[in-house]
Amino acid sequence: MEYIEGFHLDDDLYKSLDISLQEKAGKALGTQFQALRAVPSEGYYGRVNNQGWPAAEILAEGPSEENPDILGPYSSYEQFINMLYNSALFKAATLRVQSDYGKEQLLILRNFIYSLSCVPESERVPVLFHRDIHWQNIIFTEVRSPSGEVCDYKATLIDLERLSWLPKWMQLGMLDLFTKFAFRNFYLEAAKALEPLNVPMGKWLCDHLMREVFVVL
Repeated sequence: MEYIEGFHLDDDLYKSLDISLQEKAGKALGTQFQALRAVPSEGYYGRVNNQGWPAAEILAEGPSEENPDILGPYSSYEQFINMLYNSALFKAATLRVQSDYGKEQLLILRNFIYSLSCVPESERVPVLFHRDIHWQNIIFTEVRSPSGEVCDYKATLIDLERLSWLPKWMQLGMLDLFTKFAFRNFYLEAAKALEPLNVPMGKWLCDHLMREVFVVL
C-alpha cells in the first residue's frame, strides 16, 4: 500500500478556509475527475475489473436472480437502469415506516424507467467515477508560495475499490450528494471538471431519488 502524504479536510476545517482556498480545493478534486474521465470506456456498468456491486451498496441494493450477493456488471444501459429501478423499489419498501409510500416516492417510481430512458445516448456512456466521495476519501496536499503561505491544493482520491463505470449523467448527482448544501464554493469548482453537465438529471438523482427513495440525507 502506497503512503500518500497530505491531510483530509473536514467540515470545520473547510469552513475555516477563505473562499479562494475553498475554490482551489474543489478545483483540485475536479482535476482528479478529469483524469478518471480520460480513461477510455470499457463498455459496461459496474466496478472496475468487470465486477458487479455488492448487493448492499447505495443504488445497488436487494436480491439478484443471478447471484444474491452481487449486482452486475451490466453490458447495456437498459440492464443497468432496470437494476437501479429494482433497487429503488426494494429500498422504498424496506425503509417504509408509514402505511403507504410517500406521494413523492410514488411519483419517482412511476416515472423511473421513462425518466432514465429519455437520457440522450451521449449521457449514457459509462465513464469512470468514484461512487463514494467524502472528505475521508480525498487526500489534499498543500502548495505553498515562496513566502510559505498556502496558495493552492493538489488532491488524490483514495478507497479506489469504489471506482465504478457509471453513466455520464450520474456524476454530477454523486458530487451533489456530498457537497451541495454546505460546500458550495468547493462544489461549483469541482463540477466544472464534469462539464458539459446534464444538470436536470444530476438534480433528480441527488434531490429526488437519493433523498426521497434511498433516504440518503
